[in-house]
This record gives sequence, C-alpha cells and structure tokens, in this order.
Amino acid sequence: VSLEGIRITTASLVAAGNTRLSDPKGQLALPGTTLILALAVALLIGAPLVIIVLYRRFRTAFGDFLEKQRARRPWRQLRRVLDALAAQKEPLDARGFYITLGVELRRYLSLKFGSDFRAVTAREFAAVARSVDLEEGAALGLSAIMSFGELVKFAGEGAPQEALRRDLDEVRRIAEGIEETAERELRARQLAASSGSRRDRPEDGQPRAHRPRERVGR
Repeated sequence: VSLEGIRITTASLVAAGNTRLSDPKGQLALPGTTLILALAVALLIGAPLVIIVLYRRFRTAFGDFLEKQRARRPWRQLRRVLDALAAQKEPLDARGFYITLGVELRRYLSLKFGSDFRAVTAREFAAVARSVDLEEGAALGLSAIMSFGELVKFAGEGAPQEALRRDLDEVRRIAEGIEETAERELRARQLAASSGSRRDRPEDGQPRAHRPRERVGR
C-alpha cells in the first residue's frame, strides 16, 4: 500500500494458496451479557417469592394491628366517659355521676372479659371480678365503688365531691392496669404466633378463661 510516498507493509488476510473466504462468524455477545441474563432469570424466579413473603408479613402485621385496636376499643370508650366526668365542674350530681360510672364500668368489663357484668349485683361484683382473674385489690376496689354507688342512687346516701373524684381516679387506675396486662398478653400471643406456635388466639382480644393467664389490675 503506497500513500503519497509512504509505504506500509501488511500481511495478507487470505492465507497463501487459499482464496476462499471464511464463513461468517455468529454474533458476539457484549461483555457482561451472561451476568445480565443470569440476574434476569434470578429476578423472574425470586421476585414472586419476595412478594409472597412481604405480603404474608404485611398481612400478619396488619392483622396484629387490628387485633390490638379491637382489644383497646372498650378502654377507649370508657376513657372518654371518665374524661367527660372529670371535666365536669363541681358540684357534681352524685346520683347521675354513679349511674353513668356504673353503666360504663359494667360495659367495659363485659366487653373486656366476656362475662356479663351488666346483670351482676354490687354484692356479687367482687366474686365475678375474681372469676376473670382480676387482682384481689382491684376486685374489692371496684366492688366497693359499685356498692357505694348503689347507696347513692337508691338510698339517697350523701357523697362528698372528693369521694366522687377519688372513685373516678380509682376506676381509671384499675382500668389502666387491666389494659397493661392485656397488652402484654396480646404481645406474647402475637410473638408465639409469629414463631410458628399454634395457640388459641381470641378474635376479639378477650382473655380466654380456660388457659392460665396473668392476674390483671393493680
């Protein structure tokens, strides 16, 4: 090859004595193509598995959240009533106070423990409270409040304002203790379920009477 006075010597592309062109080669893969294909296959196989695992975890977490909300619903209802009673200005109407407090306390305990506290007399209150594993002091405290409320409602017993406030605070304190114990039990059940244990899990957040449980209340 001569280029304006420049001479370059090159080797022939055709082997000596062989004038037939070679067959065309197949398409060459770009560098990294094999890795990309392997990753694509892994993604196609692994993505559905990841989605299934994430879906199951989300469903479990969401189910636990709903269970916790259902379990705390009775307490939220009672707390609203307690807050409303506490916000009333003195002098409080003692008879109306104990009517409202008694109705809402019975409703709370019935929903929380599954026993019908609505039909329980003040004298029977402590025994029924013990039957759902309410702590002795809490059972006696609530029974005393219910008994005094009956005297105020039906016998016209006088009630000083400080007694009303004290009973209101006592009901709140006992209910908060019940909620703390119930939440610990709920977390223990959820932890056992997530680890593969097959235990009886109540659908409404109520404690099961047939299995050992922590005594509630303070």
